[in-house]
Amino acid sequence: MNTTDTRYQQFALVRDMLDTPEIIARFNPNQGGDVAAEIAGVGRLLMTGEGSSRIFPAKNAIAHARRQGWPLVLHTEAGRQSKEYDLANWAVFANSNSGRTAEVIELYQSLRERGHSQLFSLTAFESSKLGSLAKQAFVLSCGPEGAVAATKSVIEQALFHRALLEQVAKSSALGSQLPALADQFRVALTTPISAELISKL
Repeated sequence: MNTTDTRYQQFALVRDMLDTPEIIARFNPNQGGDVAAEIAGVGRLLMTGEGSSRIFPAKNAIAHARRQGWPLVLHTEAGRQSKEYDLANWAVFANSNSGRTAEVIELYQSLRERGHSQLFSLTAFESSKLGSLAKQAFVLSCGPEGAVAATKSVIEQALFHRALLEQVAKSSALGSQLPALADQFRVALTTPISAELISKL
């Protein structure tokens, strides 16, 4: 994308994508320390949500934890399927941009009715329905998205879960990697594409 061309700037999707490097650069990897300690005490974490709010953030975090050999038991599943599981001995973390996703709301209501207290959430808005059902609710710093509800938010969700698991494992590395990662995103988003390739497309 050409950041100086007004043809690009008119699209909210482009603006959201170009916001991403700065979101990475200013991300705080130290949030959630108390929750990390609780999750470490439980030893098991289910990450739930629907679509992009779950798939990339949760699976990325799980893959990284397994590569590191961390002993925490991790799983991810959508909200409705998770209602069928015995989660009595699990901490549960739900992502929802709106904080109103029906499947995770129903899951948290069901778990609360059974006396489950280890429920945490990450949304894009303060005072959300999901947040009200969680023991502790976190809010994304990226702000609302102008086009697709999985552009800049999904990156911050992934950073949040990576940082949280690092705190659980007492192995913090993400903070020192953020400047380089932000630069790599910026390069990837703004690298010119050759006219020859564009003509073929």
